[in-house]
Amino acid sequence: MRLAIKLKARSFRNLSNIQKRTVIFSLAMCVAVLAMCLAPTVAYADFTDRADDVDFSSFEDYIKTLEKEQQDALNFTSVKELVKKLLSGESDDFFSGFYSAFSNAALNYFFSFLPSFLAIVTISVFTAILTQAVSGFKKKETEEVVRFVTFAAISTILLVIISNIATMCVTLLGNLGKISAFLFPPLLTIVSGLGGHATVATLQPMMAVMSSGIIALINSLILPLFLSTTVLSIVGNLSSRVSLDKLSGSFKTFGTFVIGGVFSLFITFITFQGITTSSFDSISFNASKYMVSSYVPILGGYVSEGFDLAVAGVVLLKNSIGYVGMLLLLATILFPLVKVLIFVLCLKFCSAVVEPIGEKRIANMLSQLSKNSMLLVTAIIGVTFMFLVLIMLVITSCNMGVI
Repeated sequence: MRLAIKLKARSFRNLSNIQKRTVIFSLAMCVAVLAMCLAPTVAYADFTDRADDVDFSSFEDYIKTLEKEQQDALNFTSVKELVKKLLSGESDDFFSGFYSAFSNAALNYFFSFLPSFLAIVTISVFTAILTQAVSGFKKKETEEVVRFVTFAAISTILLVIISNIATMCVTLLGNLGKISAFLFPPLLTIVSGLGGHATVATLQPMMAVMSSGIIALINSLILPLFLSTTVLSIVGNLSSRVSLDKLSGSFKTFGTFVIGGVFSLFITFITFQGITTSSFDSISFNASKYMVSSYVPILGGYVSEGFDLAVAGVVLLKNSIGYVGMLLLLATILFPLVKVLIFVLCLKFCSAVVEPIGEKRIANMLSQLSKNSMLLVTAIIGVTFMFLVLIMLVITSCNMGVI
């Protein structure tokens, strides 16, 4: 070995200067090429054309049915263009429209309720004045007639507002059914194409329960319970001889118990099943990738890496559609929720103002209505959380080519 090295060294010294420079330059070029090949490189892949493979017409048609403030909150005109931005990695603030839209909507809701509650306070003041004016009469029936008339006027104002809110909630539940109808099928199709058969088998029945069962439960049970508590709160304070506080409270407690029980069972089941099936699909994907890289001769490693790149594009498309679905869900739910919350706050404030005047029955009715209205708030928040959990499970599943 040493002899061979010495002979090579002597042969190199025997070369001419031009030959020596040629050999050194050739070695330097080989080292440079090798360094370039081994150096880390950054590759950029364009996945925006993936959005052309999905039909977003249902998304566009749904956005057109939303209220103006909801469309302003979304802050985009084309769903396909938004998905392409997400696929290209653009970091636009897609939630910027929510802030201004929410502030404007909250003020509009407050000012829309303001005349009605000012009328309630004014009627309560006149009731106190009239009852004091007729208190010197020998017949107590005169005072009762005054209270009954004013109470009926206040109840009519509140029933009009509550009927509008109930109609809004029915529309909200219908919109949630529409979102479930056009959002989940393409997501599940993509997950199934990525090999997430266990995830699809778990999530598909849960999405059917969400789109039909739970929405129907709120429509057929929770809303009637809310309207029943409203009627009981009004009738129970109509006269001092009638007391329905306990019955109204039991209806509200039963509705809250049903909502809490159903939502807790749903979230517990879907979370554990989603984690388990996601792990199973990940193992299946890695096993398939190993088979490709091991058993395909010569090109197995290259095919395996190219397979990762193709899967990454589909995964990004799935997550982008899920992100758009979250935006549509928030725009659909948050505005009705804000409206109900402002209504509850107005009831509480109006009750606090009326009580010192001396109209305890009116103040008690307003307080009970504010508590009963929280049943709607609980239902809306629960449905929102359930939808978000389902969408997040789909987004986080079958991300093997990316994560």
